[in-house]
Amino acid sequence: IQSAHGPRWVKDKSVFWCKNCQTDFSILVRRHHCRHCGQVFCAHCTQTQRTLVKFGYIKPVRLCIKCNSLCFKSDLLLNAVGLNDLNTVRKICEEGCDVNFATTVFPPLTIAANRGFSDMVRLLLKFGSDPKHAVPPTQSGLVVQCARCGKTAAFDNPTKDSQYECP
Repeated sequence: IQSAHGPRWVKDKSVFWCKNCQTDFSILVRRHHCRHCGQVFCAHCTQTQRTLVKFGYIKPVRLCIKCNSLCFKSDLLLNAVGLNDLNTVRKICEEGCDVNFATTVFPPLTIAANRGFSDMVRLLLKFGSDPKHAVPPTQSGLVVQCARCGKTAAFDNPTKDSQYECP
């Protein structure tokens, strides 16, 4: 179960094997939580790390294989939206990518609207994009996303000198 602040973690003591590969946990095989879904996995099945700005993780954290795939597809969609690539966005959406899902500060519809990509906005709305959908603000630090390239920078302790320059 997810909230604006992240998933509710499954309790360690209630899980005896990896949710993905079913390896039994032991002194040698430790439990690790996926920071996106909150389920418990072995180290092998949570070796991928990435930032999850929507949950306030501005440094890379562990993700299970399934959640990493979901986040990867979301990143592909966000990149195609940022490039105003209608054909790629249509293809990704037809494959079932959730147009309201984002790991970054802004969901795809907001990016398209902010850049004035009206055809992209219409396409995203056609595939179920929610105009009221927004990623919750982070609880820690400052997160800045470039409106031009979509790149995200994070500052744990922001000062007036904290800057992000688009490459």
